[in-house]
Amino acid sequence: MLGLDRRTIQVAWTMFLFALLLLVIYKIGRTLIIFAVALIVAHLLSPVVEFVERIIPQRVPRVAALLLVYIVLIGVLVAALGRQVARRVGRRSAGSRSDPALARTVASPAHRRSAGPNRRTGAIDRARVE
Repeated sequence: MLGLDRRTIQVAWTMFLFALLLLVIYKIGRTLIIFAVALIVAHLLSPVVEFVERIIPQRVPRVAALLLVYIVLIGVLVAALGRQVARRVGRRSAGSRSDPALARTVASPAHRRSAGPNRRTGAIDRARVE
């Protein structure tokens, strides 16, 4: 068949399929990462869901236990992130209270205009910065 033996065709076909597989993995890489993270989270939460299932009555389905675990987990994450955000905002506002001149400078329109390059030319305008 066209001067190619069976072994050469098998090797070429295997290489083609391997390259195609690599291309598919490359194209859906983000989806695979999300899927892998979801599998890890589900595996880690499985003992917690089983524990909640033992506590709640038998007539309540497993989906309800799973939903309860996810609601508690999301609540804990939101509370932890909320505390971090509040702490950072508090630090910034305390800094502006301790130095009112700095707060006025940052809030002034002239300061906002001077930040960054000139929009038309792209060059830094020294007169605007100073």
